[in-house]
Amino acid sequence: MNVQPSPDVLAQALAEEIAGARAFGELLARERRALTDGDLEQVFSLANEKLELATRLRTQADRRESMLIVLGGASGRDNPYAQWPAVNSRWQLLRELLTQAGEANRVNGLIVNARLAAIGGALAALRGTDNDLSLYARDGVSTARSVPSSACWAA
Repeated sequence: MNVQPSPDVLAQALAEEIAGARAFGELLARERRALTDGDLEQVFSLANEKLELATRLRTQADRRESMLIVLGGASGRDNPYAQWPAVNSRWQLLRELLTQAGEANRVNGLIVNARLAAIGGALAALRGTDNDLSLYARDGVSTARSVPSSACWAA
């Protein structure tokens, strides 16, 4: 069943998107806890959930944008929903939630990068190389230094 866009339908779409944005924020908080606790199993599990939720949010945003165009709104403006107060208040809340999620995701990325740097340092120490974490070059060839087999037998 295809529902005709109206400000009420648009407001409902935004309500659904807000629920998704809240869920995304909660997921990012769980991801941060897993990252700080070093729970890699949980981090990987959440990565799949994160991808699914981000995909759903993108689909909802596309649907909302399509409705806005049908209703004669100007997509891409700073406040395309100003003409509908009930819609506009939800739009402002959604923007706030997405800004918070973006910041939470940025911080989580910093945690991941810090952990990778620490792991890279440990690997470099074990390998006796610089702090380059890459094990393979872009062409798939191993970057690890190989030890000639004869060195294993040297006295």
